[in-house]
Amino acid sequence: MRAGDRRRRGLIWAAAGALVVLHVWSPSRGGIVAGVLPWDLAFHLGWMLAAGLLVETLTRIAWRDVDGDRRG
Repeated sequence: MRAGDRRRRGLIWAAAGALVVLHVWSPSRGGIVAGVLPWDLAFHLGWMLAAGLLVETLTRIAWRDVDGDRRG
């Protein structure tokens, strides 16, 4: 295993772990974000965006050689 692969794998595991921790422990604050969204809703929207980006990254890594796609 190359050092770059090991580093990438560590970053992905750290991101997944951070998402799990934030899913279990969500900071509860009051107030409005950007004058529109309640804090809890804004937090969960951000969490879903981060989780979606992680899934997309994992998908690109797992299937980067399918259909000649060599990005990643």
